[in-house]
Amino acid sequence: AVQRGRRPEPIDRVLTTHALQRLCERLAPRHLGTLGGGNHFVELDRDGGGDLWLLIHSGSRGVGAAISDHHQRVAQSEGVGDLPGLSLDSPAGAACRRDLEWAFEFARSNRVAIFHAAAAVIVEAIRVDPAEHLDVHHNFVREEVHFARPLLVHRKGAIAAPRGARALIPGSMGTASYVVEGLGEPSSFSSASHGAGRVMTRKQAQREVTPDQFARSMRRVVFDVRRARALLEEAPAAYREIGEVLDDERDLVTPCVRLEPIAVLKG
Repeated sequence: AVQRGRRPEPIDRVLTTHALQRLCERLAPRHLGTLGGGNHFVELDRDGGGDLWLLIHSGSRGVGAAISDHHQRVAQSEGVGDLPGLSLDSPAGAACRRDLEWAFEFARSNRVAIFHAAAAVIVEAIRVDPAEHLDVHHNFVREEVHFARPLLVHRKGAIAAPRGARALIPGSMGTASYVVEGLGEPSSFSSASHGAGRVMTRKQAQREVTPDQFARSMRRVVFDVRRARALLEEAPAAYREIGEVLDDERDLVTPCVRLEPIAVLKG
């Protein structure tokens, strides 16, 4: 089944400053339903039973960046510590948390908008009805209870993997991804990796991977061959082997469904 999401709904909460609100009102219409660059992607996969899965990786885009920049400037002027931070009890800290929640909502709406655009093409081409939806945040902050204490958990390059919860761990644009089930490992704060992880920097991959090597590594996966040189930084060789990654975090998640890529579009 092609993964399904609800159509994006307007985010009715306002941001905490007039300047930030005006900026995001200008940026949001331009960025809603867009992938962005780097490792963001839309990918069509098939599982072992022949069902199709639509994987989408994108976030809060320029809206999130604008919110982040604003609160980093506030932290530089009002924060405390060597790496200036904002107290949650301060007005500035409360404003930061509120605006972060707005950015999370926008990121979710962005993925849903991309889904509906991509799914419409797939449904028209192969007449398949979408079935279910799984949305997984990474690079986010959330209040959770661990070791009997309420904590703010910041997962950078990580996802939440509480016991019994389903999540996704992508490989690379030419290799398998996995639907996994969290094991709720306490020492990881019930977390797992958000992907395979790089073994080459972007610049290193551009230097060391040739377009021919990249094309061979993609095997039967459909991609825009006209962009082969621009996609070298995302070549499969630039990422860890997904089986090795899952083996290393076998105490964090259990692999459930292997997804093989059929076609991929990078931002």
